[in-house]
Amino acid sequence: MAHSSRVIPLAALLAALVFASGCVTRPPTAEEQTAVWLSESPRHLTLHVNRELPPPDLRSRDHKVGERVGKGAVTGAGMTAYGIGEFCVGGGPIGCVVGVVLAPVWFVTGAVVGAASVDSVDSYHPIESAKGASALFAPAKEPIDLPRLLEESVVAKANASGWHVVYPERGDGQSKARPDADGNLELSFRAFELFGDEGDDPSVALVLRVTGDLEMPHQSPLRWGDFTYQSPSHYVSGWKADDARLFREETYKAVRDIGAQIARKLGSSPSIVARARVSAMRARQAAGAGATHVVPSLAESRLPGSVAIAAPSEAMAGSSSGGLVAPGTSWTYELTDRIYGREKSRIRVRVAAADDEMVHEEVSVIEGPKRPPAASRTIAAGEASFDLYRLDADRALTEFAPYLLEAGGEPALKSVVFTKGYPTSGYSGWVTASAQPVWEQATVPAGTFRVLRFVIRGHREIRPFSPIPVYRFEISVWYAPDVKRYVRLEHKTWLNLTKPDGDDVVELVEYRPPS
Repeated sequence: MAHSSRVIPLAALLAALVFASGCVTRPPTAEEQTAVWLSESPRHLTLHVNRELPPPDLRSRDHKVGERVGKGAVTGAGMTAYGIGEFCVGGGPIGCVVGVVLAPVWFVTGAVVGAASVDSVDSYHPIESAKGASALFAPAKEPIDLPRLLEESVVAKANASGWHVVYPERGDGQSKARPDADGNLELSFRAFELFGDEGDDPSVALVLRVTGDLEMPHQSPLRWGDFTYQSPSHYVSGWKADDARLFREETYKAVRDIGAQIARKLGSSPSIVARARVSAMRARQAAGAGATHVVPSLAESRLPGSVAIAAPSEAMAGSSSGGLVAPGTSWTYELTDRIYGREKSRIRVRVAAADDEMVHEEVSVIEGPKRPPAASRTIAAGEASFDLYRLDADRALTEFAPYLLEAGGEPALKSVVFTKGYPTSGYSGWVTASAQPVWEQATVPAGTFRVLRFVIRGHREIRPFSPIPVYRFEISVWYAPDVKRYVRLEHKTWLNLTKPDGDDVVELVEYRPPS
């Protein structure tokens, strides 16, 4: 007996080992390889959002209630008869009595099984089937730029996580890859629709669905994920009230939620089995290549000419110092909120790598009430665009083209007409204007510098439908050639036409060239 008691656990352990071995030795799926690749080190991903939107539909669900009831009744009656018969045959008169007593249980169980076997069916109708709903997707005033909103949300959510770096595709939008990217994430809208009933003023929910394709080095794009948001239901008249204010706010909420879903998936961890399968695959590849040649792992794979942004030592070793700024250059700024509590934060910006067009930075808060995770980001030096580093839910460092003077000199500032990406909810409706740059002197904690002061202002032509809109902003930047960046920046925002509700000043505290 003692011998058999030892044999059984050993047999169970052996079976478990065989099962686990089979799981591990099976080749990893493309999804598992992608999950492991993302988890190994911070990745630098180019984001492309397809601007083509699906036509709006009304989707309704037929639960087939009549068919469910019929199938449930038939299955329940059949299971009841079978149960009573089995008890009668096996248990005689007493068994028949027990079978009859249990008949309600048999019937309910069969009814549930039968009803569940009937699948609901979704049917699609023109958006006009919900009377008045078509106006929600064709607003008379400001349209909703869904691709731009999704781009903003994904970049903000993913980069705020402090792990992977996601930057929007720049340029003409035709190329899906940048030479300094580890991979490419392409997002497409699959549904922007209403879900509910047909008729006059029906109750419907807003549904937004986005699919993502992720391309790793030397591999074809993979269908990486499906992301869906469904709102609470409201009557169409409620969605349309106050010039569709509720519909617009819910749309912004849907996009932010999907952006958060994508960021969470980018930062999720693969299973132990997935890691083991990928490791086994790499070991087999290395063994097959021979002792003198080891196949690089996905963590070591790069696109041709790329730089490992999230690994500063590698980036600095592989980059030249002939670009705009040398790797290792750092600036420490003090950000002061001059309206709400006068809170101060010290922020350090350090160059990881740079060339004549792009600067790869590491940004971290070294002092302040909130210290979010350090983040990596890429600045297109020659672009007149805004860049955002979020300190917490309410505060952020907003910069305007910090290297524009270095990239193009004074002519670049004088030629600025349009700007890109002012970081607020709702992109459309902004009109910007810049003042001619002026040379002067500026004194900040780091010293006195000869600077080129540049001012850019923006306002909205149309009042946006956003929970916390900004109607007007002004950013003044003091660029100093001696430190290759700005030494002072002021950012003001207005919610109305009177006094500003936001007034931040950023001043250089310390400048350190590379040692």
